[in-house]
Amino acid sequence: MKPSVLLVDHEPLILSSLSLILDDLGFRVHTATDGKAALQLADETQPEVVLLDWRMPGMSGDEILKMLVKNHGHVPVIILTGAGDSGTAVTALKLGAFDYINKPVDIEKVQAALFTAVEAYRLRLRAMQRYHEDLEKYGFETLVGTSPRFQTVIQAAKRTAAVANMPALIEGESGTGKAHLARAIHLASYSEDRPFLSLRVAAYDEGRLMTLLFGDDKTDRGMIGAANGGTLCIDGITALPMSVQERLLTALADQSLAPEGVRVIGTSRVRLQNAIADGKFSEELSYRLAAAHLIMPPLRERREDVPMLIEHFLAEFNQRHGRRVGPFTPRALTRIADHRWQGNVRELRNLVERTFILHGDKEVRVKDLPPDLQTAPEDDFDQILTVHRFVTLRDFDRAYCKAVLRHVKENKSAAARLLDVSRQRLRRKLEGTVSGDGD
Repeated sequence: MKPSVLLVDHEPLILSSLSLILDDLGFRVHTATDGKAALQLADETQPEVVLLDWRMPGMSGDEILKMLVKNHGHVPVIILTGAGDSGTAVTALKLGAFDYINKPVDIEKVQAALFTAVEAYRLRLRAMQRYHEDLEKYGFETLVGTSPRFQTVIQAAKRTAAVANMPALIEGESGTGKAHLARAIHLASYSEDRPFLSLRVAAYDEGRLMTLLFGDDKTDRGMIGAANGGTLCIDGITALPMSVQERLLTALADQSLAPEGVRVIGTSRVRLQNAIADGKFSEELSYRLAAAHLIMPPLRERREDVPMLIEHFLAEFNQRHGRRVGPFTPRALTRIADHRWQGNVRELRNLVERTFILHGDKEVRVKDLPPDLQTAPEDDFDQILTVHRFVTLRDFDRAYCKAVLRHVKENKSAAARLLDVSRQRLRRKLEGTVSGDGD
């Protein structure tokens, strides 16, 4: 597609000759002889670049430039100015011009400047498209849930996003949406595409982490430098070696690698206080990062959000693939909400996707769920406490013993010690043949 240029000059001869030349060079040319016509054409034709004569009668070049920057800030404007008029060039650049060319014009310079400006325009346009696509995927609106604990975290995250370069630490179990929340904070911080870089600590050794984060020479500023003006997300930050933590603290303090500043967001499945107590995380760095300390609740603590999440994921898959699977029946929703969801929201999303792939375009019933979800949960301590109102003491006893047994990875001796009972008594409790202190 031919690049579009708006040519603005009050001299008809220059306008005509430049139009013919630019047309021969492969441009689609629109022309205007005054400021009013230029601004109207800019609205109507949406040019990719504007070539503007500085010395215009009526509405002056600087006035036209200001209006173009205000109403079409993403469109580069190249100024045509008199030879040796360096003052005009400086003024124009300060007002937002992309470049300037001295008269009489050199066609090769005009061609080079126009193509450079068009490329910059298209790159910025693609960046804006990416930004809006990311907003649709990762914006705060895509973090679904109305439970009080979840909404408390979301509101705190929004306040964090409103403060430029404010660091954050996001804790939570695997699958709770830590990376999603980090991306949402980033997107809400800016109105345009800015760098978002993510580093997974577990994938690299100490030396490689040093190089990746801080670069290996004066010309390579590492990921911190590459994230200048944007966000660096460090996944598993509590696993950073202490030497890397010390270097990160220094880099954040002096900002030499990122002059515009960078928002560092750390995510961790390990509680920050535990990592500090175990001597694995710098307390000083924790003060720096935990200005916003966000803890994502596990799905079992926000069960009321499960139907809404299922509806959200199902709508996403239906829209993407042009199908009409669903909805889930109330009994199916209840059965899913009663599940433990060790993998949290990620596991729930995978369930909806698997059901979507294997199921026809009709409602999803209990019999359509995976086998482990087709029967009601039994003997689950968490389920008994949260799903049922009343249970027998024998069932409660058995469920609690099973919960302890899971906690110690099915080690019956360890479970018996924790419960202060013999292995034989533990076995009888698990079988449901004894409850309380007697029977």
